[in-house]
Amino acid sequence: MTISEFNNLSMSRRSDLIWEWGYLVTNHKTGDHNTIVFSFEDFFVEIGVFIPENRTLSIIAVQRKQLNPAILQKMKTSNPIFNRIISHLKRSASVVA
Repeated sequence: MTISEFNNLSMSRRSDLIWEWGYLVTNHKTGDHNTIVFSFEDFFVEIGVFIPENRTLSIIAVQRKQLNPAILQKMKTSNPIFNRIISHLKRSASVVA
């Protein structure tokens, strides 16, 4: 599945796929908002949540370079899950090349 294919799904279907197949990477709170990041296939998915109402605002697939810098800062290389994701992405890229 590509990023475009994922983003074109309904919000409900994106949510179902992430909870079933995504790997939790990190989360980042800013004021009343929480961004939860999952890895999924060959990209990341950011889930935006409005904390006071516990309401999902968005579920958007992005490439690593599109992630918020504050989130990237939290995803340190000492994180074994992050290392696994990066390793997988590098292997996927080498297969394509």
